[in-house]
Amino acid sequence: MLIRVFTLALEPMTRRFNDDPVRDFIVDKEVATISDHFFVKDEVRYLVLVVRYRVAGPVALPVPAPAGPRQRDESWRTTVDQADWPLFNTLRDWRGGLDRNLGQRRA
Repeated sequence: MLIRVFTLALEPMTRRFNDDPVRDFIVDKEVATISDHFFVKDEVRYLVLVVRYRVAGPVALPVPAPAGPRQRDESWRTTVDQADWPLFNTLRDWRGGLDRNLGQRRA
């Protein structure tokens, strides 16, 4: 029996716990039990889920990344329509500026 622990913070805007990581994890597992525990730290509510499971099928070993320079995944470019590129570029520039400003504040 294997065990995996998930700690989920309460999202203040939705007042919900985002359980997507748990759902994604158990999709190919045989779950025996899930127990829950709640705690509060620094006024933030947390849900801890302890998942006891078995691997449903043969265990797939991770494939090592090929050596050499990484190639960027550019497949997302096909999802942006030609008419939306000006807006996309404006948002990308804004986000880059925000990242630079946040980086300067941390330094």
